[in-house]
Amino acid sequence: MDQCERKASDRALTAAAARNGAVLPELVPGRSCGTCTLCCKVYAIRELNKPPGRWCVHAERSRGCTIYEKRPDTCRLFHCMWLLDARRAPEWKPEKAHFVVALDLLGHGALTVALDPGRPDAWKKEPYYSTIRAWAKRLCPESKKILVIDHRGCVTVVLPDRDVPIGVIGADTEIVIFRDGDTYNVGLQPREAVAEPRKAN
Repeated sequence: MDQCERKASDRALTAAAARNGAVLPELVPGRSCGTCTLCCKVYAIRELNKPPGRWCVHAERSRGCTIYEKRPDTCRLFHCMWLLDARRAPEWKPEKAHFVVALDLLGHGALTVALDPGRPDAWKKEPYYSTIRAWAKRLCPESKKILVIDHRGCVTVVLPDRDVPIGVIGADTEIVIFRDGDTYNVGLQPREAVAEPRKAN
C-alpha cells in the first residue's frame, strides 16, 4: 500500500470511527510509541486472533511492530493516554509503568488500566496508585469510571476510598457508579439495547 492509499485508508477509518461516536484525539507533539510495545501484549487483537495477555507475533519487543504499515485497524486506531495527555510524565509510558491507560468511550465509558500479566500489581505502586485514586475522586461525582482490567477480563473498579473487584462481566452488563451515603459504590445493571432506527414506509 502506497502513501496515498494509506492516507485514504486513515481518512476512511477516521470517518467510520466518527460515525460510531468516537472522536480521534491529537497526539502530544514529540511523543511516539518508540520502543514501547506493551499494548501489543495486554490487548486482544481480533483481526490477528491474538488473545489478551500474550505478545503479538508481529511485535518485536523494544523495537516495534514488524507489520506497522499493514497493521490492523484495531491497532491503527488505538492510542494510549501517555500519547494523548501531555500531563502524563515519562514514568507513565506503558513500557515503564507496566500497564496501559486508555479511554474506553464506546464500551464502558471509562478510563481503563490494562495490566501486564507479568507485573499485575504495578498499578498499586507509586506514583501511580495515588494518582489513579485522585482520578477516581474527580470522576466518580460525574458517574465516570476507572476500571482496572487483567488479561482474563477480570475488572476492578477504583473508587476514591477503595477498590471493588467485580470479576468478568458480559457485554450486556453495564457498570454503574452511585452515591452511597458519604462514599460511592458500584452496581451492575443490564445494558440498554440500542434501538434500531425505523425504516420509512
